[in-house]
Amino acid sequence: HTHTHTHTHTHTHTFTNQHNLREEEMLNAVLKYADQKGGTPDESKAILNRLLPHIRWTLCSSAFLIKHIETNKVLMSIPVLRDLLYETYRHRIAPKARFPDMIINISPRKPSTNVSLQWDKNQSFTNGVYALEDDLSTAHKNGQPGMIYILRTKKPLERPGRFYWEMHLEAIPGAQELHVGLAEETFSFDTAYLRAHGTYYIERSGQVFQGNNSVATSSALAANDDLGFALDFEARTFMIFVNGTCVHTFTGMSSTLRYYPCIAARDLGVKISLRSKSIKMYEFGSAKLVKKTTEKTTENTTEKTTEKEDH
Repeated sequence: HTHTHTHTHTHTHTFTNQHNLREEEMLNAVLKYADQKGGTPDESKAILNRLLPHIRWTLCSSAFLIKHIETNKVLMSIPVLRDLLYETYRHRIAPKARFPDMIINISPRKPSTNVSLQWDKNQSFTNGVYALEDDLSTAHKNGQPGMIYILRTKKPLERPGRFYWEMHLEAIPGAQELHVGLAEETFSFDTAYLRAHGTYYIERSGQVFQGNNSVATSSALAANDDLGFALDFEARTFMIFVNGTCVHTFTGMSSTLRYYPCIAARDLGVKISLRSKSIKMYEFGSAKLVKKTTEKTTENTTEKTTEKEDH
């Protein structure tokens, strides 16, 4: 058995002033998730009504709120939103005041430490399975054909803070298991499969899993797809993106456990590269949400809007 030590750096975006997803972008992600997840206008509104209080509205500029939120009739019909905006403006007038009925979260986003992650080269069960190529940012499964193994980072992500990282699917030949996501520190990594308690991931078919349970479905993954992941310890959320589109948001994540980004592949030739890239902005009042709400959008307008979003 040949031991191939893998040693690679993963680039994480810490949410600081220099490298951050602005609060407006977090709001965009929530809107897009609700737009695509909700099958009816009421379902989309219910999702937004539950998730919007997690946004740090006091971190959004007044100009942004006036231009993109107050002018959007679809958003303003969300029951909780008017209260959130009212309290945001009230907070700006009296920032030191604390009201007993406040529902907005005014605590600042806590930046994470500027840590550089590495693949764990000391995992005995992955030695001889994954090798690094090119600029040491590409993990290549070149050993143990027909067997699935987990590759995790050496250091976990831990509170406080918010993290964002991406993985580029350079090549995903074959049709067997491919899991990409996150695992709790208490997870038994020598089980090979991520399909067990304590994991949150997307698989080759496009299904999103929490342990053994499928919680969402998107299009099947393909070569050259970019998978994005955003972990927020304060909001206790974990978001998975495919090519800039949020396909699922896990809520109720542990605020005390640590998490390891990881992959698990069975087919030889799988190559996954770690990249630094920001989340694509989402257009407010998307065609889907507006059409579901008004039912007056013409087919021509919908086609044009969809075409614009695709580009």
